[in-house]
Amino acid sequence: MTESHDAGVVEKFLQAVGAEDWSALETVLAPDVVWTLPGTSRISGEAHGAAAVVERAQAITAAKITIEPQHLHIGYRSIAVTVHNTAHRPDADLDEWLAIVFTCRAGKIATIDTHISDVPMMERFFAV
Repeated sequence: MTESHDAGVVEKFLQAVGAEDWSALETVLAPDVVWTLPGTSRISGEAHGAAAVVERAQAITAAKITIEPQHLHIGYRSIAVTVHNTAHRPDADLDEWLAIVFTCRAGKIATIDTHISDVPMMERFFAV
């Protein structure tokens, strides 16, 4: 069953990414964390391990995306967060909704599964 403090761990993840505080981000990640993201872009696929998760978060924030977490949804075994991401560049726009599902183990984030409303748009924005 999801522990109430797990919501705090997820909130710390979101705050650390928003602040680009990579050392704070590492503190909430299990060493063997896995982050999945759909599509075929340079940020897609599975990121294995805390260093890879931090690297992915850095690639996302480097793209100057406005990341707006909306709601935390507490489940029996996981926590989902709805997020609205937007960005504009001359060659590509981004306006997508995400559902990010976190599972925690022993007070750390063990898995992150990202579900995206418009995968082709994300792929264009993060083209390889």
